[in-house]
Amino acid sequence: MRALINKRREENEGGFTLIELLLVIIILGILAAVVVFSVRGVSDRGQSSACKTSKATTIASLEAYYAKNGNYPTDLAVLKTDGFVADLPNPTGNPTNAVNGPTKSGGLFEWTILYSPVGNPATTYNLTTSGPSGGSC
Repeated sequence: MRALINKRREENEGGFTLIELLLVIIILGILAAVVVFSVRGVSDRGQSSACKTSKATTIASLEAYYAKNGNYPTDLAVLKTDGFVADLPNPTGNPTNAVNGPTKSGGLFEWTILYSPVGNPATTYNLTTSGPSGGSC
């Protein structure tokens, strides 16, 4: 009988114990948590980068408009109709002269660029931006 029990033990020695399996699962859980927390901020950085790019494009197109016409436009939509930009992200038009970024699921904009021409005709302008985290982008 003892020989039969020893033989069965030898045949079953090839598997993992419950403790070994639990340790592996715990280690994988810790690694997954580290990955989740390190990837969490990627979306915010992407929105901030998109806001900065949109701001730079708006400034470049405003300066190109000024170089051609000798003054700044009264409305950002003029930049699109005159061919200085291909598209404005979510333009809101007059009277606020704002360009908004993509919307969140709650309906709030990720960023906003406010354009205010100064003078008549406009010889300068104020450009104010608010980024994804409420600060300037």
